[in-house]
Amino acid sequence: MDAITNFVDSEIVPILSQHGGSVEVTGYNPSSKTLQIRLIGACANCPSSLMTTYGVIFAALQNKFPELVEDVEVV
Repeated sequence: MDAITNFVDSEIVPILSQHGGSVEVTGYNPSSKTLQIRLIGACANCPSSLMTTYGVIFAALQNKFPELVEDVEVV
């Protein structure tokens, strides 16, 4: 999970911070390959948060870690 968290912090957080938001990895379920995240700042209440979650965050994780991440859950 460290590699995933480091990727999120170095590649995804800078993108979201340009819009006043961020994301935090809160957990990982290896049996379902689901990454739990928390949207922060402007992303937390944004009407486009679903698009951000799947179009940006999940897409980047699937590209980088296809064998580890099959879903993203906002908690």
